[in-house]
Amino acid sequence: MFDLKFSTSKARQGYIGLYFEPSAIIEKLQEKIDPYHLRPTQINSHALPIQKNLHCSILQNIHKNISKEVISTLCAAYIDKLYGAQYRLHHLSLFENLEGTGTNGVPFHYDVLKFDLDAPIVLDLHETLALRLQEYHNHAFSFENYHPHITIAFVKPDSCGFLLEDYKDLEINLRAKSLKYKCKDRKATLETLFDLQATLSF
Repeated sequence: MFDLKFSTSKARQGYIGLYFEPSAIIEKLQEKIDPYHLRPTQINSHALPIQKNLHCSILQNIHKNISKEVISTLCAAYIDKLYGAQYRLHHLSLFENLEGTGTNGVPFHYDVLKFDLDAPIVLDLHETLALRLQEYHNHAFSFENYHPHITIAFVKPDSCGFLLEDYKDLEINLRAKSLKYKCKDRKATLETLFDLQATLSF
């Protein structure tokens, strides 16, 4: 499996992600997080402490010279499989001790509360995109282990142990909603490449 190292540059990186329908179970879980335990707002991140739009990152660090049309073409063969696939969330856990910068410029540490995502189609699409871009578009990637997951919240360190215990056996099935893309341009907005339900529900 493959993953990409985040760039050390402050320039925004291109991104593609799979978005899901809301989950009442996850919303109730998020309500149990004390606002005091949420990560402060970061000046170097657009992500809010509580993640309302459930999604799994498929590929990051996509170069600016890779057009939306190229990404769309590479993804097109996967659309019916993405629509029909099973997406199982399990193993509520943390990515620990990440670094950020507060609005006052002071560095701080935080954890990412997330569910692991069991969905072979996501792994397959990730690998295909990375290898095709590398082979046919001269797009160099640096690979590590890819870990499909869905972020629930960004929290202060050592603040969510009770949730890990209370929800250790929880499994949730999600339904994919759309595949979205954002190019590297700083002014670019997140665009829907494929609305899975509109495309294949007729």
